Amino acid sequence: DTKIIGRPKIITCFWKIHEKLSTREQRIVDAILKAFPETQPVYAFAQLFRTAFSAIDLQGFLKLLSFFEREDVKEIQRFLKTMNEELEAVKAAFLYTFNTSIVEGQINRLKLIKRLMYGRASLALLEKRVLYRG
Repeated sequence: DTKIIGRPKIITCFWKIHEKLSTREQRIVDAILKAFPETQPVYAFAQLFRTAFSAIDLQGFLKLLSFFEREDVKEIQRFLKTMNEELEAVKAAFLYTFNTSIVEGQINRLKLIKRLMYGRASLALLEKRVLYRG
Protein backbone atom coordinates (compact mmCIF):
# COMPACT_ATOMS: atom_id res chain seq x y z
CA ASP A 1 0.00 0.00 0.00
CA THR A 2 1.12 3.55 -0.74
CA LYS A 3 1.01 6.23 1.90
CA ILE A 4 0.65 9.85 0.83
CA ILE A 5 3.09 12.23 2.50
CA GLY A 6 2.22 15.92 2.36
CA ARG A 7 4.54 18.58 1.04
CA PRO A 8 4.93 20.33 4.44
CA LYS A 9 6.21 17.09 6.01
CA ILE A 10 8.64 16.51 3.15
CA ILE A 11 9.96 20.06 3.42
CA THR A 12 10.40 19.63 7.18
CA CYS A 13 12.28 16.36 6.71
CA PHE A 14 14.48 17.76 3.94
CA TRP A 15 15.34 20.89 5.91
CA LYS A 16 16.02 19.19 9.26
CA ILE A 17 19.64 18.30 9.96
CA HIS A 18 20.11 14.68 8.88
CA GLU A 19 21.46 13.53 12.25
CA LYS A 20 18.42 14.95 14.04
CA LEU A 21 15.82 13.10 11.97
CA SER A 22 13.63 10.66 13.86
CA THR A 23 13.44 7.09 12.60
CA ARG A 24 10.09 7.85 10.95
CA GLU A 25 11.46 10.98 9.29
CA GLN A 26 14.51 9.05 8.08
CA ARG A 27 12.20 6.48 6.48
CA ILE A 28 10.26 9.30 4.79
CA VAL A 29 13.45 10.85 3.39
CA ASP A 30 14.71 7.47 2.19
CA ALA A 31 11.38 6.70 0.51
CA ILE A 32 11.24 10.10 -1.22
CA LEU A 33 14.83 9.90 -2.44
CA LYS A 34 14.25 6.38 -3.74
CA ALA A 35 10.90 7.09 -5.41
CA PHE A 36 11.98 10.47 -6.80
CA PRO A 37 15.74 10.42 -7.50
CA GLU A 38 15.50 13.92 -9.02
CA THR A 39 15.07 15.25 -5.45
CA GLN A 40 18.51 14.02 -4.38
CA PRO A 41 20.33 17.25 -5.39
CA VAL A 42 17.74 19.32 -3.52
CA TYR A 43 18.20 17.25 -0.37
CA ALA A 44 21.99 17.37 -0.67
CA PHE A 45 21.92 21.13 -1.21
CA ALA A 46 19.67 21.73 1.81
CA GLN A 47 21.88 19.59 4.04
CA LEU A 48 25.14 21.19 2.89
CA PHE A 49 23.61 24.67 3.18
CA ARG A 50 22.50 23.99 6.76
CA THR A 51 25.91 22.59 7.66
CA ALA A 52 27.85 25.53 6.21
CA PHE A 53 25.56 28.13 7.73
CA SER A 54 25.38 26.58 11.21
CA ALA A 55 29.17 26.11 11.25
CA ILE A 56 29.58 29.75 10.10
CA ASP A 57 31.83 28.49 7.31
CA LEU A 58 31.90 31.21 4.66
CA GLN A 59 34.45 29.44 2.46
CA GLY A 60 32.45 26.22 2.59
CA PHE A 61 29.32 28.15 1.72
CA LEU A 62 30.99 29.82 -1.28
CA LYS A 63 32.26 26.43 -2.46
CA LEU A 64 28.72 25.07 -2.10
CA LEU A 65 27.37 27.88 -4.29
CA SER A 66 29.95 27.28 -7.01
CA PHE A 67 29.53 23.48 -6.88
CA PHE A 68 25.75 23.64 -7.34
CA GLU A 69 25.93 26.19 -10.18
CA ARG A 70 26.28 23.19 -12.51
CA GLU A 71 23.14 21.54 -11.12
CA ASP A 72 20.16 21.55 -13.47
CA VAL A 73 17.44 22.07 -10.85
CA LYS A 74 15.36 25.19 -11.43
CA GLU A 75 14.73 25.86 -7.72
CA ILE A 76 18.41 25.61 -6.83
CA GLN A 77 19.35 27.87 -9.73
CA ARG A 78 16.82 30.49 -8.62
CA PHE A 79 18.17 30.35 -5.07
CA LEU A 80 21.77 30.64 -6.29
CA LYS A 81 20.86 33.62 -8.46
CA THR A 82 19.43 35.42 -5.44
CA MET A 83 22.44 34.50 -3.29
CA ASN A 84 24.83 35.84 -5.92
CA GLU A 85 22.83 39.07 -6.29
CA GLU A 86 22.97 39.58 -2.52
CA LEU A 87 26.44 38.13 -1.97
CA GLU A 88 27.73 41.04 0.12
CA ALA A 89 24.81 40.74 2.53
CA VAL A 90 25.28 36.97 2.71
CA LYS A 91 28.98 37.40 3.48
CA ALA A 92 28.10 39.92 6.20
CA ALA A 93 25.74 37.37 7.78
CA PHE A 94 28.69 34.99 8.10
CA LEU A 95 31.22 37.56 9.26
CA TYR A 96 29.26 39.64 11.78
CA THR A 97 27.44 38.42 14.86
CA PHE A 98 25.04 41.34 15.23
CA ASN A 99 21.70 41.62 13.50
CA THR A 100 18.50 43.67 13.53
CA SER A 101 16.11 40.97 14.71
CA ILE A 102 15.23 42.75 17.98
CA VAL A 103 14.45 45.98 16.16
CA GLU A 104 12.46 44.15 13.46
CA GLY A 105 10.43 42.42 16.17
CA GLN A 106 9.54 45.76 17.74
CA ILE A 107 8.60 47.23 14.36
CA ASN A 108 6.29 44.26 13.67
CA ARG A 109 4.73 44.66 17.13
CA LEU A 110 4.10 48.37 16.57
CA LYS A 111 2.57 47.77 13.13
CA LEU A 112 0.27 45.13 14.59
CA ILE A 113 -0.91 47.47 17.35
CA LYS A 114 -1.46 50.24 14.81
CA ARG A 115 -3.53 47.95 12.56
CA LEU A 116 -5.60 46.66 15.46
CA MET A 117 -6.39 50.14 16.75
CA TYR A 118 -6.85 51.94 13.43
CA GLY A 119 -9.87 54.25 13.62
CA ARG A 120 -10.87 53.02 17.07
CA ALA A 121 -8.83 54.99 19.55
CA SER A 122 -7.20 58.25 20.39
CA LEU A 123 -3.48 58.96 20.28
CA ALA A 124 -3.35 58.79 24.09
CA LEU A 125 -4.78 55.25 24.11
CA LEU A 126 -2.42 54.20 21.30
CA GLU A 127 0.51 55.52 23.35
CA LYS A 128 -0.60 53.52 26.42
CA ARG A 129 -1.02 50.38 24.32
CA VAL A 130 2.46 50.73 22.81
CA LEU A 131 4.11 51.29 26.18
CA TYR A 132 2.17 48.48 27.92
CA ARG A 133 4.17 45.22 28.15
CA GLY A 134 1.60 42.60 29.14
